[in-house]
Parts: sequence; C-alpha cells; structure tokens
Amino acid sequence: MLLPMLVVGLAFTFARPTLGAQFEGGETRTIAADETIDGSFYFAGQTLVVNGTITGDLIAAASEVVINGHVEGSVMAAGRSVQLNGQVDGAARVAAQSVTVGGPIGRELVVFASDVVVSPGATIGDGAVAGVASLSMDGVVTGDLTGDVGNLSLTGQIDGSVDVEAGSVSVGPAGRISGDLRYRSRNEAQVASGAQISGRTERLEPRVQQESPLDDNPFLNLLGLWVGLLVLGYLILIARPAHMTSVGQEIRLRPVPSLGVGILVWIGQIAALVALAVLAILFGLILPQLGGAFVVPIVVLVLVAIVVALVAQVYVAAGIGQVIASRADLSPWLAYAAGALIWAVLLALATFVHGALGALLYFIAWFLALGALALHLMRRRRLEAAEARDVAVVEVPPPPAETS
Repeated sequence: MLLPMLVVGLAFTFARPTLGAQFEGGETRTIAADETIDGSFYFAGQTLVVNGTITGDLIAAASEVVINGHVEGSVMAAGRSVQLNGQVDGAARVAAQSVTVGGPIGRELVVFASDVVVSPGATIGDGAVAGVASLSMDGVVTGDLTGDVGNLSLTGQIDGSVDVEAGSVSVGPAGRISGDLRYRSRNEAQVASGAQISGRTERLEPRVQQESPLDDNPFLNLLGLWVGLLVLGYLILIARPAHMTSVGQEIRLRPVPSLGVGILVWIGQIAALVALAVLAILFGLILPQLGGAFVVPIVVLVLVAIVVALVAQVYVAAGIGQVIASRADLSPWLAYAAGALIWAVLLALATFVHGALGALLYFIAWFLALGALALHLMRRRRLEAAEARDVAVVEVPPPPAETS
C-alpha cells in the first residue's frame, strides 16, 4: 500500500509546477474559513492552519500543521505536531512527534510518530498503518490496523483485523474488533470485560528484542536521520555551495537522465571492484609479494563508494529543497532543511514498511546522485572547453612598414 505512495511522493517532489498548484513558505500561514485554494497546496515554514478548503492535495513541512477545514485530496505532512481535525477525502500520511486525528479520513492513514491519538469522532476509511510509540485508538477504522506500536490502547472500533508488534496491548470495554487480534509482544493483552473480538486472539513472540530507547520511539529515529542529513548537507553547503546547487539542479531538472547515467556509473563501479579483486587474487597466487598492492585500491574504492552513497542522500535532499525554493521564498538553508525532512520521512516510511523497500529507495538516491554528478562534470567540462576556445589567442598581423 505504501509503495505507490512513495512513488507519488517522489513524483510530487520532482514534478514541475502544474496548473492550480500553489507554493508558499514563511513563518505562519492561515487559510481562512471562507478561503478556497483551487488545486494542490505546498507549504514549508513554521505554522500552517487550514480552516478553509483545499480542492487538491496538501503537502506540508512545518513545525505545526493544523487542519480544521476540508482537504479534498490527500495530505502528506511532516513536523513536530500535526492535527487532523477537519475532513480529508483522500489518504493521510503523517510523520510528527505528536499526531491527533479528530475528523474523517476517506482513505488510509499512515502515521509515523511518537504519540498518536485517534479521537472518538474520527473515522478512517481504508485501514491504518502505524509506527508509533503510543497509540490511543478511540475512533473507527474501516479496514485493518497494522504496524509497530509501543503501547496500544484500543477503545474504538476496527472493522477488520489488528496485526501489530507492541510492547503492550489493551482493549477497553467499548473496544470492537471485527476480525482477529494478532500481536507480537512479551506481554499478554489486557482485554476488558465487554470488549468484543469476533475473530481469534493470538500472541506471538516479538521478532526483534528492543534494547535501545530509540527503538521504542520512531520519531527519534526519524529525527536522527534528519539531523544527520542536515549536518552533512550544511557542511557541503559551507565548503562547496555552487557544487551542491549544480548537482541538485541536475536531479531536479533531469531526474530520468540522471537515474539512467547513474545506473551505468554504478555498474562501472562494481565492474572496477570485481576487476581489482580478480587482479589481487591472481597476483596473490602468482606473485605473492605484489598481491597486497591491489588491496589498497580496493579498500579505497569501497570507501569512496560508501561515502558517495551517503552523500547521495544529501544531493537528493538538495534537489527536493531546490524544488521548494523555486516555488516559495525560502533561503537555501531553510529550503535544504525542508528537502532533507521530506527525504528523511520517505526513507523512514519505506524502511518501516519493509527493509528491502527502504534499501531500494536508498539505492535509487545513489543512482540519481551518481548520474547527476556525472552530468554536472560533463557539463562543466564542456563549458570550460567553450571558454578556452573563446579566450584563445588570436594572432594579430604586424603593422605595415613605414615608408619614407
């Protein structure tokens, strides 16, 4: 269910502006109750309050996002606090420290947070996926509830099954589960008298023993990923701002060629590693004294590949930030911070759904950055060659001889 969301999220990120789309940034933006925004709305800043209507999708990266009005499309929001009190006709994909759902959501809810409260008046139309430390589910979910939850308190209604990995599970007297209750935990679920579970109740042992406090708080993991991208990206911005901008522009303006060239460059990297490894083995067998000479370039190439893979995430975040900066009045630093946050959310959600999906997204960024870097170097060499031709010395004919 999340793979299409991730693809659409990337498409929104790299797409050029479309008719009806509006892009804004700043400290605070309030959409009044009598205000209607036709089309999709993108926002990056401090606080966003939606009291009116958005006829398209809402994509926001802000410290606080409050939706009291009506979003006729889907919502993708990241920040410290997100409140979904109004009506969302599409899906809601949210990453925040605290999330409150108080109104109807037409499709699925995907939430990655520390604390989540689904109020009694809330309805979720197509299931819920949660990666949270604490989830209080008092509303109605049409579909299944799945995910990784530290503490699950269910006093609402699930018109499907519950399949979670949790530290603790409690079902209150008003709790209703139409399907099965299946949970992985070291603790037995607390099911109050009066609760109704139509299917089976099954407890399994946890897949992975959690030993770190970070494992119990997905928001802290997301925050750590974002801070890591910020530190590395800001270092590159300070050292080589023009280089960062140029590579980010290649990703933003030519994502498909960058991806294709990046795959070719990556294959070349692997081929070089394999060739060096074969040479090292051959010389180690034939001339043992020379075999070690090929170990150093192998190690260097592996380290370079690791560094490029890490920096690739920064370049992709820079590309996202430049998209935001081109559509809203933001400084390069704030634009990169917003781009890094969006990319961190996508990586975290993909990894949460399945480790292989997160790895796939990571490799896509690697390919994009390799290709963009190669295209940037080729473009720079062409410009340098053109400049060299323009400033070439032209032989000046000698002046005519003077006649007496």
